[in-house]
Amino acid sequence: MHTFDNFPQDRRCPICGTADDRPGVLVVDADEAVGGIVRHAAHPVHLDCLVENAWFSPRRGIIVVITKKQRDQE
Repeated sequence: MHTFDNFPQDRRCPICGTADDRPGVLVVDADEAVGGIVRHAAHPVHLDCLVENAWFSPRRGIIVVITKKQRDQE
């Protein structure tokens, strides 16, 4: 898993919707077949957002639930 200290300013975290400069990690989507070619897509996600919105399933591994925080909760 690739982690980084500075969040890319040209991308948005899919969980909180911001590009705040906090530690992040690249999360890979499930394989997608496009025109018969399997490809992987990675998206930067804030590390704290990932920890707050993930749980472990013994059968499936880590499962992430993407939620958008309400502005009044921040």
